[in-house]
Amino acid sequence: MTYPPPPAPYGTPPAPAPYVRKTNRGLIVALIVLAVLVLGAMAAGVVLFVLGRSDSPSGTGRHAVAIRFLQVTDRAPGACTTGGTPSADGSDCYRLGEGMAVTQVRNIRVAGPDSGNPGWRIEIELAAADAQAFAELTRKVSTEAFGSPLRQLAIVVGGKVVSAPAVQSAIPGGQVEIQGGYTKPTADRLVKQIIR
Repeated sequence: MTYPPPPAPYGTPPAPAPYVRKTNRGLIVALIVLAVLVLGAMAAGVVLFVLGRSDSPSGTGRHAVAIRFLQVTDRAPGACTTGGTPSADGSDCYRLGEGMAVTQVRNIRVAGPDSGNPGWRIEIELAAADAQAFAELTRKVSTEAFGSPLRQLAIVVGGKVVSAPAVQSAIPGGQVEIQGGYTKPTADRLVKQIIR
């Protein structure tokens, strides 16, 4: 007698299920966007830090030594032998007239070349209390003849003239800008002499 073949022990094997990849694309995209934003913020922070950093001297607030702005009445080359106020490097002797003393500035800094100013310059922002007196002093000095020492305003710190720029016009508002062929090192040196 013949017997039918024995049934398969587990029946017919089922066909394999199709492979379904379970991913959450929204989560992956969100993580990538977040990573890009974090890296962008870090890069922006580094750029702002580097751009905002300056090795140039600057200062604000009260100064231990008063900064005096005095009208120049005469200048002679060489050391002072019979009175006068020497330049910081000792190369000139100044006779000085009326002026004012400042013990507090809002800001003093070196500013680099830009579209309106091709050279390095020093910017000083005076406190409101001194701005009016400075405007009056510069108005008076600016009426003198071009080329005359009377048109110069000496900046005196510690008994020495650190600079004596010519005044082009009255300077209202306490925003002072000193320019005249400065390089970055010479502008830095002048700011250090003023804020010492």
